[in-house]
Amino acid sequence: MEETTNTDLKVKYDLLFILSPLLPEETAAEEANKMIKIIETHGGTIFASEMPKLRALAYPVTKTWEGKKSIFDQGMFGSLKLEVDSTEIPAIKTEFAAFQHLLRSAITYAYLDVRPIRKIPVAEGAPEESVISSLPPELVSVPATKVSESVKEVSTEPKKVLSEAEIDKQIESLLA
Repeated sequence: MEETTNTDLKVKYDLLFILSPLLPEETAAEEANKMIKIIETHGGTIFASEMPKLRALAYPVTKTWEGKKSIFDQGMFGSLKLEVDSTEIPAIKTEFAAFQHLLRSAITYAYLDVRPIRKIPVAEGAPEESVISSLPPELVSVPATKVSESVKEVSTEPKKVLSEAEIDKQIESLLA
């Protein structure tokens, strides 16, 4: 009998992590690979990654190692996009806590992989297999033909310019 996996229980997450800036880049990459192996051990899959790079931190981060307190203003920042069963997240976090060079980590639910900033207008006669057709329906505008039907006619006549005396008269009538 063939073994089947239930991917319905898997959820997409973003893992952001900061490693010690004292690590060489090769060692930081090895630490990131250890994190990937832990995720895969728990049945997860990685579908995107950014290997750790040295970056300035927004605020100082304190880490205590073997009774010594260290403060860092830089860190090796990396990220992973993963898919794993949500019941495995606590176990993954517990294993990450054992990493000596891990300053911070956060696993967050990934809502959408790509989200446009504004709604994209749909061009009339756009091909079926376009970028627009691959977006969720709530992010796509109505076709231009439907928009033009609902727009009211706007008068192009020049508006009458009021003199100062006429403006004062209208203000007085409003206040009365």
